[in-house]
Amino acid sequence: MNSQKLEEKIAHLRERLLFFLYPPKCAACGAMGYKNLCPDCQKKLEDAFSPRKFIPNGGNGYADGMFTLFPYEEYTVQKLLFDWKLVEYRDLPVIFTPFLDRFCRKKLLPRHIHCISFLPRRRWARLKTGFDQAQCVTAIFARLSSLPFPSLLIRQGFARAQHKSSYQKRVANIYGAFRSETKLEGETVLLIDDIVTTGATAREGARILKNAGAMKVYILSIAH
Repeated sequence: MNSQKLEEKIAHLRERLLFFLYPPKCAACGAMGYKNLCPDCQKKLEDAFSPRKFIPNGGNGYADGMFTLFPYEEYTVQKLLFDWKLVEYRDLPVIFTPFLDRFCRKKLLPRHIHCISFLPRRRWARLKTGFDQAQCVTAIFARLSSLPFPSLLIRQGFARAQHKSSYQKRVANIYGAFRSETKLEGETVLLIDDIVTTGATAREGARILKNAGAMKVYILSIAH
């Protein structure tokens, strides 16, 4: 047996051992034996995919337009994004990349976007999981769209979790949570976040970038 066949056999045995010790399961419903998503959850995600432009509560504010891929009401979308945020499910880029690619192909975004960036998550949350899901999405979209990917916003200070607050409280809570050390000169920026609920966080990010010199700021989220 030559070395290549031996390596292939070892890799096959390793794969079977890992399957036995850590059987794969659907990321959404937990059904055993499926890598990433089972057929039912994949279909639910396909049916929920509805890229569109939307206006959040309170209007766009400093953002010139907001776009989303999925409605957050779909349970499969909620489960995937919740686990990505809190349970460190790191394979979600594999699941969402085809939908981001299809969004790119639909050409819903305005032309002449100069670069894309993201809304950084709270520092303690990033330390807890070791990554930033919005940054992950932005890196994927940068590759698919061939756009520059600078880190334009820096998270600062302390802000409470937003998900249980009213729109007015969200605006007050997030005010001053970002700063930018990059001087912009009339660029159009696409700012990415994983979930937009009322748009308060996206609005604050857009405000900071406008103050830094951006001409226009558009928001793209996985779910709204």
